[in-house]
Amino acid sequence: MASISFPLVWRGDGQVLVPASVLSRMLREIDDQLAGWPAQGADTSTVEAVRTLLGEVADQIDVDCIAVASELEDRITDDAGGGAGADEGDAGD
Repeated sequence: MASISFPLVWRGDGQVLVPASVLSRMLREIDDQLAGWPAQGADTSTVEAVRTLLGEVADQIDVDCIAVASELEDRITDDAGGGAGADEGDAGD
């Protein structure tokens, strides 16, 4: 059995979190480990179904993180005065 270690973030309210990038990478590492299971006698279709699911979940985590990062970047830009409404004074020019 493989051992996987990853950092945890402990919050003061008792919650323990795993960074999304770490979780996504961990899912992909598990997917890679499963690739050899059919050669060891595991059912190929089951292994492929699980690998597909792991890949889809990892992809969705990545997509969601990109969306959040983009939204934060837009907010920072807006707060710096470069966002929506910054050029309203130029409307009639």
